[in-house]
Amino acid sequence: MAALINIIHPDTYKAVKREGKLTLIVGDEEILNERNEKVLNFVDYSLRYGSNILLHQMFSSDSLKTELRDSAVYLDKKLCKLIKDERVKKIRTLDGGVPLQDEKPDYAPKEIWDYVNGRVITDSGFKKLVGNPRQTFFIGGFFEFCLMNFADYYAKNIANGENMYVVPELCVSIKEDESEKAREILENEGINFVSYKKALELIRHNNSFK
Repeated sequence: MAALINIIHPDTYKAVKREGKLTLIVGDEEILNERNEKVLNFVDYSLRYGSNILLHQMFSSDSLKTELRDSAVYLDKKLCKLIKDERVKKIRTLDGGVPLQDEKPDYAPKEIWDYVNGRVITDSGFKKLVGNPRQTFFIGGFFEFCLMNFADYYAKNIANGENMYVVPELCVSIKEDESEKAREILENEGINFVSYKKALELIRHNNSFK
């Protein structure tokens, strides 16, 4: 496989800070269009070069929260294209960004476990989807939270020696004071940080060695 692109919780692309508070925008918002257009261009470019795209939609035990965050993506003229594109595989991961563990923990009630297990991808299920990419990218997500959690999880549990990259221009930073710490954690796991332009070059260059 040429490359694996993980888009973590696309609803985060609809989040903006206003007066110090995080707000989820439902509908189109001009200030988000430039970044979200880059996301679509990156996905389209990656697909043309044979990449595997995994769209990680967020699951919350609060069904209203899940529906609201899904709606923010569905009602965005640009981002809804990711949902409608049949070439993009859709999965659900936990609010923190990672898959569900395979075995039910002793403390979890069976009814709740069965409900979540039927909706969220498990560790083993995710591993089957990944295949053996030559390079893996992480975009989307709140950088200091769900993207960091997933990228760290991937590096520790899934990676098979491939190069791994975060593209900050295609992520959402909400806690700038924690960004350096998050970056250090991922760099310690062998994950590189590259610009949008460099990421496109890597996709193209990698494809030439199929």
